[in-house]
Amino acid sequence: MKHPSYLVEQQIVTLKKLFEKFFVPYDELLLSRFREYISLIVDWSSRVSLVSSGDREYLVERHIFEGVLAARKMPVPFFGRLLDVGSGAGFPVVPIKLIRPDIRCVALDSNRKKILFLKKVARTLGLPGFEPLRSRFELVSFPFRFDAITARAVGNDEAILRRADELLLPMGKVFFFKADRTKNPLIKKGGVEIPLGSISASATERVIVAFGVRGADSR
Repeated sequence: MKHPSYLVEQQIVTLKKLFEKFFVPYDELLLSRFREYISLIVDWSSRVSLVSSGDREYLVERHIFEGVLAARKMPVPFFGRLLDVGSGAGFPVVPIKLIRPDIRCVALDSNRKKILFLKKVARTLGLPGFEPLRSRFELVSFPFRFDAITARAVGNDEAILRRADELLLPMGKVFFFKADRTKNPLIKKGGVEIPLGSISASATERVIVAFGVRGADSR
């Protein structure tokens, strides 16, 4: 097994290559924040089930970079609010927050240990406007509404769509992060595909399926 520090630096090399491939501007401060985030994932994964052991060498390609691309493709207004459902290790909400620090994010998960992890991420990286919240999606309520809801690998797409009207602003949208092969059922329900591009040969092709609730045009 590779030493954790080597593993982290290997991921940063991959991240820089992908930034350049997709013309995403970056600086040393941004890289250092991603380095801290990846280090926390590697460290906590020995105690909390954040990612599989086989995925630790491919964190950027399989989990992190789609959030980077999504932050640039999702039409979330400046200083908008985003609710991420089933945040787990922080995919895609932490990369979105790092690329779009103006967005005010709520990271929702029912697992206590994963919320503790996300709180540690928020403290370590210094993320104002980033709130990890332990609750079930079916039960949670807020005193405000959101511009966007994101969901990745949560398995309750129908429940999210059912509650979207009461959680979103009138022009708000729901964004489901999906493997390319699973997009068809949501497309048939009226979702609009936003391709994320080919991140790497080792990563499953990913897309976002967007829904404009209340009749808003998702395109």
